[in-house]
Amino acid sequence: MIVSMALLELRSVDPARNRYRIYRLREVRTLFGEVGLVVEWGRIGRPLRVREELFRDAEALERRRAELLGRRRRSGYVVAEWKGASSGAGSLQLASRSAAA
Repeated sequence: MIVSMALLELRSVDPARNRYRIYRLREVRTLFGEVGLVVEWGRIGRPLRVREELFRDAEALERRRAELLGRRRRSGYVVAEWKGASSGAGSLQLASRSAAA
């Protein structure tokens, strides 16, 4: 069982280049207490590719998420949506604020 904690969605839209891309980062926690990151990407309106990564601790997840977020921001993606954890603000809120700056 996987429980979703937070979701960050980025988009890159450039009609002149026929570019309509979406990139999602979702923090999850497994039934055994592991933290993970579900990464989804692809063309808007098409089935997305999915990759799941598990981490030993939240710090490792934060480093990987920051790396992926930075890479997408440098490629022209902008934050389209953020949904925090139901138990609180969640760590993606900080990422989306720094990404928007």
